[in-house]
Amino acid sequence: MAPAAGIVRLAGSNFMLEGGLVILDHGQGLFSQFLHLSRIDVADGQKLPPATGSARSARPAGQPARTCTGAGGA
Repeated sequence: MAPAAGIVRLAGSNFMLEGGLVILDHGQGLFSQFLHLSRIDVADGQKLPPATGSARSARPAGQPARTCTGAGGA
């Protein structure tokens, strides 16, 4: 879930250590990083309002997967 409005600067799933990765630029030098994602629902350059679903997290063994959902998704 995007903590604040921003622009997706990087969204990809082929990173060796991070797995799925999304980097969100909030402006004024502030960034959010989301790592170890099993699904990515945004694209590079996409503008996101706050509380927007952008990806699905991987799940620890024995726990249900958590899905990030919200208005304005991809």
